[in-house]
Amino acid sequence: MRNIPGLLTGLLVAGLTTMAPAHAAAVVITFDGAAAPLQFADATPLTTQFSSSGVTFSGTGAVLDALAADFMVTGFSPANVLAYAQRVTIGMRLDDESSVSQASDRLTFSAPVSSVSFLTGSGVSQGFLQVSAFAGTTLVDSTMVNFNATASAIEALQRVSLRGAGITSVQYRINGATELEGFVVDNLEFNAANVPEPTMLLLVGAGLTAAFARRRRRA
Repeated sequence: MRNIPGLLTGLLVAGLTTMAPAHAAAVVITFDGAAAPLQFADATPLTTQFSSSGVTFSGTGAVLDALAADFMVTGFSPANVLAYAQRVTIGMRLDDESSVSQASDRLTFSAPVSSVSFLTGSGVSQGFLQVSAFAGTTLVDSTMVNFNATASAIEALQRVSLRGAGITSVQYRINGATELEGFVVDNLEFNAANVPEPTMLLLVGAGLTAAFARRRRRA
């Protein structure tokens, strides 16, 4: 039994050196899984439809057919986008200019994530989209997207990326809009927060089992 302390020390060192974070696969939501309505009047507000993927939505958005919605953007994955617009009816809900321009549309994750990204843009709006990531009520990252629509141009979607420890929600809202007709979001991607694997505990447990087994054989 005099060798057991040395054995346990070796197992502890090995466990610490191999104890690494478990990297969860990224979740990607393209909004393309089913045929979408052509206009807001026929749409259903997006809320819990993607809860099985780990995210819920609150605010004024609905999934629409990207080409039919005609937000004058390019770079989306066919055929749908998550769309936001003012002065339109989404199902039974009426969104007017004041409510949309002040809306705080939010993504809420069922478990904390470490990174969030998505495509966004508008060929029919001028203004800024403020995007903020929160861990609970604490702001952990933020960025601003410039919507600078022109009458003759189709705007390319821009990639927004946010990172931080324990992100539980992302909020986006229009600020400083001089002309607001709407915008789109597509290809939402997020990674679960890394969780250490209990490799060390498994090694120590295996070592103890082997040590006691040898002791019993010698007894």
